[in-house]
Amino acid sequence: MIEQVITALGVLFSLLAAGFWFCASVLDVPDNIDTFIDALRKISRMNAFGALSAALAALCAAGSFYFDLLL
Repeated sequence: MIEQVITALGVLFSLLAAGFWFCASVLDVPDNIDTFIDALRKISRMNAFGALSAALAALCAAGSFYFDLLL
């Protein structure tokens, strides 16, 4: 049961990472320097959330692998 929950969380975090990175890649970066900085901040924040989600997905995969070794 716990392995299935960990695997489901890994899938969810993988999808979140893909979604954050996709959204960050399609954001429009304007020519105006003031709005340019704000857009870069938003893209940076989305990339950070994507990286965090990917790290959590990797931890879930490692946990699932560990439980497979125990059984």
